[in-house]
Amino acid sequence: MTISSISTSRDLPVFEALEPRMLLSGSVVISEFMASNSNTILDRDGNSSDWIELHNQTGSAVSLDGWFLTDKTGNLDKWEIPNVTLAAKGDAAGNDYLLVFASGQDDSDYPYWDGRNYHTNFTLSKGGENVLLVRDDGVTVEHGYEDYPEQVTDISYGLQI
Repeated sequence: MTISSISTSRDLPVFEALEPRMLLSGSVVISEFMASNSNTILDRDGNSSDWIELHNQTGSAVSLDGWFLTDKTGNLDKWEIPNVTLAAKGDAAGNDYLLVFASGQDDSDYPYWDGRNYHTNFTLSKGGENVLLVRDDGVTVEHGYEDYPEQVTDISYGLQI
């Protein structure tokens, strides 16, 4: 049957409604990042490094042990997240979030911990690039931003959660 052979009282095409669709989200997302931090958030060392915020969107705790953060699609295991567990979504203490500074700390300091936050061995480009969260298999991208646009200093980019 072709659309032209369907007739209605007004001779308009009739379309069958599809079942409702739901967007399934990943367990953990990069909820926000800042690729040009001038003075928004300072690390414990007093530096204004780029930063990446992770958020657990599930009702259960999620271990990030062995997961990765990267800025390169060709190097998905660039920075391994240490043994950190994010609490279930809605945790009253805010432990369902993790802030990681993309400060470019030398690998010899791995994992560099400033007493409050971890620091990656890469920085983010203000001019745009990638920021990806990769599962512990080193190949599955859980969430991320490929080719994000040029960033504005002290303005974060991400999801409205």
